[in-house]
Amino acid sequence: MNQRLRSMLGPLLGLALALSASSADAVEGAPETTVTVHVEPATEGNLSFARRVEVRARGAAALVRETDADAGVMLARMQRVWSLPDGRAVVAGEAVLGDSTRTMQVWLIAVREGRVTLLDELTLTVARSAPLGGVVETRGRVRVMVPAPAMARAEIEEWELVVHEQEADRERLRFRPLLHSREGVRAGRRIAWVDVDLARDRFVTRLSRRR
Repeated sequence: MNQRLRSMLGPLLGLALALSASSADAVEGAPETTVTVHVEPATEGNLSFARRVEVRARGAAALVRETDADAGVMLARMQRVWSLPDGRAVVAGEAVLGDSTRTMQVWLIAVREGRVTLLDELTLTVARSAPLGGVVETRGRVRVMVPAPAMARAEIEEWELVVHEQEADRERLRFRPLLHSREGVRAGRRIAWVDVDLARDRFVTRLSRRR
């Protein structure tokens, strides 16, 4: 994956604007976490990503991350925030990696000891023609909806899910048909859920019992 990103990114040129996204979509009953996301977007050819992302909270040192082409790290344009209990939040955004792929990045962050800290992260890469899914709030929980690739070769080859820096085994994920269309995913498409484990401050995949 890193090699693929390095080959697609090339020199980092282009746009240097500023975006900001205010906190939104707080979970019902959870104390409000006032988090803002400030993005410096970049466009290079058919790539659309973030050159720099700052996650800020009042009275705390910001979390600052930057795209690193040499290391094969490209940041999404993080734009949405879901507040969670105890100073935590989920931040999500998207990036276009070229003609064939796009990606969704989801961060679990916390405001603790005067700093905004990255607790865990998730990256889903799919073919441009495939649905990307997204973060949803359902039954009082914030969850990540991950669509399975269709049988098309392009979708299977481009699909990759990385959770806490480890590639997930697609064959072991618990995919089920989606009952109602949501987040750009049509009903009937198979999806898996990734939950936020608040006890361990990390994302947790739902695995199939079948090996």
